[in-house]
Amino acid sequence: MSDHNAHNLFPNGIPADAEGRAAAIRAAVDGELDPSEMDALRDGAFERRIAFEHGLRAAVGRAMVDVRIPEGLRDRVLAAARDPGIDRDEAEERLAERLEARADETRDRTFWVGRRPMVGAAAAVLLLALGWTFVSRIAGLGGAGGATAYSASLVQFVTDEHERTLDDSYAKQKYVYTAVDKAISELGGKLQHKPRIPTCGKHTKFRGAAPCGVPGKGPSAQFQFDLPNDEGPPTTVSIFVKQDHGELNLEDDAAYLLNTGHCGHKDAFACVWRRDGLLYTMVSKSCHEAACLGLLDSLGVRQPDPDHHL
Repeated sequence: MSDHNAHNLFPNGIPADAEGRAAAIRAAVDGELDPSEMDALRDGAFERRIAFEHGLRAAVGRAMVDVRIPEGLRDRVLAAARDPGIDRDEAEERLAERLEARADETRDRTFWVGRRPMVGAAAAVLLLALGWTFVSRIAGLGGAGGATAYSASLVQFVTDEHERTLDDSYAKQKYVYTAVDKAISELGGKLQHKPRIPTCGKHTKFRGAAPCGVPGKGPSAQFQFDLPNDEGPPTTVSIFVKQDHGELNLEDDAAYLLNTGHCGHKDAFACVWRRDGLLYTMVSKSCHEAACLGLLDSLGVRQPDPDHHL
């Protein structure tokens, strides 16, 4: 399959205006742009904007981990979105009027600090994200604090994206490569190193691959595989690959466990390793940990031990 706009988000090309490019940056972080769109979006500020988006999402995830959404809220929102009887223009006008009517109230500090603790938390999240971006720009994500922030944003992205691609319809739209040799050749060219992935054949099936927006500097890609499972459906494993720019201080060819509990994916297994200028992150469900460890063995990567965790 040739490269194409997997989600048809920008049929007329990447927008030139600031609002449109901001939307494109968010799409890039979600892994929804094809290689040509990623190249068109790249400029001197591209990596900083990508890092900011990842940092913001990670900060929100950490701040909201213990927040419980009111029961039935999701269903009510979806029902309202599907309701054909709603006049969208009228609804937006009423919302604008209500916001304007409360403008003076929201400028009062007590609105944020005393009467609305959750809104205050949201403001704190934004400050955390801005602070994280500022520190990461100065420190280059170096040091223990930078590595901790980076590993948090990394595990948030890879677990979320792996979960999304378990949906066959989403995966079909996303994966612009379904032939493993072409995926390795073309994505390896963009990564400037040939990625080493599991050998595909009778047992290991190649599910697909595509460029994506793994946190950190440089291009990245997702490769996905189905492994045989005697006890049920195939075991699906994703391997995310990006250029290694020293975001994490790792030994070569040694896997480190990632803490998936902080990002709301306690049932996920994730580990990361570095090899030949590339950073690899493997993700699957925790019940498939044995299959993931077997893949590490086949790739010549040392399995994680108690001293190898992030």
